[in-house]
Amino acid sequence: MLEFDRYIKDAYLDLNDPNYQFVGDALEAKRHGNISELFRHEGFEVEDDTDPNSDVCRTLILPVDGKYIVVKLSFVGPFAAVFAPGVPQTAIEKARKLIQENGLQVLDQEQLQQPCEIDLTDIDARPMIYNALFSTDDMPI
Repeated sequence: MLEFDRYIKDAYLDLNDPNYQFVGDALEAKRHGNISELFRHEGFEVEDDTDPNSDVCRTLILPVDGKYIVVKLSFVGPFAAVFAPGVPQTAIEKARKLIQENGLQVLDQEQLQQPCEIDLTDIDARPMIYNALFSTDDMPI
């Protein structure tokens, strides 16, 4: 967790009683909104599916060949996650490249599943890095 620790503490302020003000601030500032436009410019359709009640990130849905790429762009730090079961690898790589070119580190499953010592609301299980950086919802598969 060390590589994420500073970002998580800076965003939430208190790991025992997290402050979610940063989410409202990021949404008001339209953080990562430019990436939506870049996806469109690259030929992707984009739906913003961000839910401020459970997400601490911008969630974008990119339809590809009847399936979906789910892109999570963290408001906590310079991190992203990409979920795309059954989507052609070329589309996934194109999406990942665009995200990385915008200064975000795309995390893998192993990183996302690391435990995280934070008391998040709306989560019964032990929180993972995914929950602290992206959402209290279950990780898309």
